[in-house]
Amino acid sequence: RISFLLSNLSLSEKYPQLTNEAPSIDRLGIPFYNWRSNDVHSVRVPHSTVFPDGVGLGATFSKQHVRKVANIIAMEARAVHNSLVDHCNRVGYR
Repeated sequence: RISFLLSNLSLSEKYPQLTNEAPSIDRLGIPFYNWRSNDVHSVRVPHSTVFPDGVGLGATFSKQHVRKVANIIAMEARAVHNSLVDHCNRVGYR
C-alpha cells in the first residue's frame, strides 16, 4: 500500500502530510489527520512520557540512549494513534 500511495501522490500532496494538520486526499482514501505531536521529545497528549528536548538529548552524546528514547516515543505515538482511530477521532486531543 505504501508503494502505491507514494507513487500516486504528487510532491504538492506529499509535503503537507508532514505537517500537524495533514489534509485529506480523497482520491486515495487518505483521511485528514492532526498529528499534534512534538516527536523530538514526546507525543503531545496527556500522560505521555516527556524526555529532554533535542539539545538535551544531543548533549548525552549517546546514540544508544537517543535510540531508546525514539523507540519509546514511537511506541506511545502508535498507541495514541490506534486509540484515536478506534474511537473514530482523526482530529486528535484538543
